[in-house]
Amino acid sequence: MWDVIIAGAGPAGLVSATVLARSGRRVLLLDPQASGRHKIGESVPGAMARLLAKLGLPGFESPGSPHRRIGGIISLWAGELRTEDHLTTPEGGGWRLDRGAFEKELSESAALAGTIRMPARVARINRRNQSWQIETEGGDRLDAGFLIDATGRNAAIARRQGARQIHGPPLVAVWSMGRATRDVVSNRTFIESTADGWWYAAYLPDRRPLAIFHASPALATELRDHPKQWLERLRKTEHIATHMDPDAFYRTALKSNDARSSHLDQPCGPGWAACGDAALSFDPLSSQGIFNAMASADMISTAILQGTSMEDYSGSLDEIRAIYHKRRNLLYDSAGRYFASSFWTAFETSSPIVRET
Repeated sequence: MWDVIIAGAGPAGLVSATVLARSGRRVLLLDPQASGRHKIGESVPGAMARLLAKLGLPGFESPGSPHRRIGGIISLWAGELRTEDHLTTPEGGGWRLDRGAFEKELSESAALAGTIRMPARVARINRRNQSWQIETEGGDRLDAGFLIDATGRNAAIARRQGARQIHGPPLVAVWSMGRATRDVVSNRTFIESTADGWWYAAYLPDRRPLAIFHASPALATELRDHPKQWLERLRKTEHIATHMDPDAFYRTALKSNDARSSHLDQPCGPGWAACGDAALSFDPLSSQGIFNAMASADMISTAILQGTSMEDYSGSLDEIRAIYHKRRNLLYDSAGRYFASSFWTAFETSSPIVRET
């Protein structure tokens, strides 16, 4: 029998596996993710360096590192141009990740710690006599003392245990990666609010530009169906188009992701817990997604090892969520006052949406 089975092999699952396996636990990591899928969570705050050191994971300063330091943020938000220099912040500058290389580093650390990785997706789970009986879609039968849900925004395990997902207002990210440039590229992040959404743009470590427009589901569908409209909106930005050539996105593929915030009304229970985006996810304005996924994975793994109360873990998630909502509301409210459009007022009037199990 496995001490812990972790469903999901993103950053949260990999960190949980590493921490637990290093402490001698028998850990099985179930990885349902198809390889080659690009993920757009590309930046982390300066506090990540401290977290990596605490976890004993590779840092970003090593020679030949594919990750790039972020110089700061330049934003045109609610009509006001602001510049934030990350080098003057207490934690130092953040980092733009080569996401594939980063997850490879995490995966190697988990393997070195003794984690066993299995390509599988959970089909059925049953709790009996203080342990879990798990059947994969491939028919494998597994037993574990503890089960961690690191399945991302789907929260597949937690919802099977009766937990409900509570979503913020609908928000969809419509994005594209442009063609790499040989020109000197900025190491800053660019953000711009508009009447019906907001833009995030940056150059990735491989010099490809990334541009993301966050909009209502209806507008996002229209833009996906008519990519030229997305490109035209990028061309018309007052701020971003002056730092990034929109022509680099001509005839590049458009993709979209659910970008709503969400949390579980019950992030843990007898013999199980959720971490990462399965437990708590933020909209991209926070730039905290990967960091908080890994931090929550460390918290739940430490709680398992020390035998501390799961209520303490749940309370910590509530505190993190409260801080996030306070910061997000300040920004969204300022844009709402400036534009007075239906997109922004939706964030003021919308009630949380509950996703049943």
